[in-house]
Amino acid sequence: FVVKNQHDQACIVKFDQKGYGDCVIVSADSNLNRYSTKLSTLPSLKSDPTQHQLFLPKVISGRIYVSLNKPMFLTVNSDNPNALTIPDPDGFKSRDVNYYTLYDKIEFTYNDHGTWINPTAVDFFSLPLGIIQPSSTSLTRAGFYQSSREKILNSFKKVLTIAGNKNSSTKLIWDKLLLNYSGKLTDKTDGNTLLRLMAPGKAMESLTPLSQNEPFDKNYLSNPKLGFNYIDKLWGYYKTHTVSIDCGELSGDPLAPHMNNYVLTGHVNNANQFVFDNGTADVPVVFSKPVSVSFFAGAEGSFNATNHTCRAIIVRELTSAFEVGLLPAPDKTLLNKNYFVSQKGCFYQDNLPMGPAAKLTGPWYDLYARAIHQVDSNGVVQEPIYAFAYDDALSQDGTLHDPNASDPGTATIILGVMTGTKFPDPTVDSQHYNLNITMGKNARGKYYPLIINGRSITPQQNPYILNNVTMPLKVNFDHQPVSIYIKHPMVLPDSKVNEGIVINDPKINVVTLSFPAPPNFDH
Repeated sequence: FVVKNQHDQACIVKFDQKGYGDCVIVSADSNLNRYSTKLSTLPSLKSDPTQHQLFLPKVISGRIYVSLNKPMFLTVNSDNPNALTIPDPDGFKSRDVNYYTLYDKIEFTYNDHGTWINPTAVDFFSLPLGIIQPSSTSLTRAGFYQSSREKILNSFKKVLTIAGNKNSSTKLIWDKLLLNYSGKLTDKTDGNTLLRLMAPGKAMESLTPLSQNEPFDKNYLSNPKLGFNYIDKLWGYYKTHTVSIDCGELSGDPLAPHMNNYVLTGHVNNANQFVFDNGTADVPVVFSKPVSVSFFAGAEGSFNATNHTCRAIIVRELTSAFEVGLLPAPDKTLLNKNYFVSQKGCFYQDNLPMGPAAKLTGPWYDLYARAIHQVDSNGVVQEPIYAFAYDDALSQDGTLHDPNASDPGTATIILGVMTGTKFPDPTVDSQHYNLNITMGKNARGKYYPLIINGRSITPQQNPYILNNVTMPLKVNFDHQPVSIYIKHPMVLPDSKVNEGIVINDPKINVVTLSFPAPPNFDH
């Protein structure tokens, strides 16, 4: 349970024997692993020993991580000593210590106005988690819980093949969102298992040299190889058409600027800028041409925006319309929640204003979100769930809300059936390797201390050669014990310094391990 307490401090929740949680404020050197708890050790209900009950304190926001077969390993980011954070694991980066763990998360808030809790697939889907809260004033159920993980993932795959019916190149791009593991399993056999299905916006943001998988095409909406440039076509459409955005929710907001008219109408001008104006003396909102991630992730790139502004609302409405295939909208459309509700039957279909060329390619909406929201084949039943940052604007977010802050009703979290799921064991590796080990030095000529097989490595031995080595390689780096794995590249434990250890692809059975240089001060 990772939270921000009521003073906006990063905390981890510690539970007592009766299941009551307390926010423990973290420090830069906090060991968060000690707060990972097996479900079997939590207090059980007398009426049903298979159910476990916990009591949470009031917090600004929180994340509940559920992992199977092994615990999550979280760290404290101390880049800003005055604002410590506990970052979300990166499910797309193979060097993340949690990459090979099957895990998922739930988000929640509990404050003086009640509770809000929702499952989320904004970043990825891995586990079928559902929530039931009878006291919720709107929805009472959300997420996945009425079918097996295997059936849910199979239904996702069927939706992703829609792209292949149009354009094989497009299908290959969407297939990259399926992160598959191939290797040893925990039952000691060789096999495959699907780790998670990644959201395209998250996959684009995770483009790093350490990624094991090819990311989703960061130019998907403007790649000429796909036969259609969605962004150029959209910009051209709004040179001769308009769209209006209702920003009326800002009226009365003490943090928002006062305006004479809260309906802004936009078009693309001769400078290729999308300009939104309310027809008064108020300052217009101007956007330069965005990139693909701006649409898939929301509030990215030229769509970046600050809360309590018209710009933020315009970004929300435009990206939400794209998300479900409603952008461009017909001329003079007013985008707001009422419009999306009226068009719900048209979500995730070919957008006709884009013309015939678009129908032969694409899809030009978020196929991942379509998969998440249309899991209904093979008897799979699924309640609403966030698949996109602004799914609340589209009324398909799955947020449960109990306004009774003094005595909120119980929210029950359910894990769906895991039959057929196989668990990876990336630490098993019977291969022998020849290692070429290099050490980086800083501008002062200093190296991090490095000990391998009990032998201290000196600059005179750089590079250092090791032959016929088995994994894991046990080293002492910067005075800390480290385990390194080659077949499925991992460095354990995770730390800011260890992140800099590079495991290069083997060539002629030789693997290069590059250890980073320390900062430019004596170490």
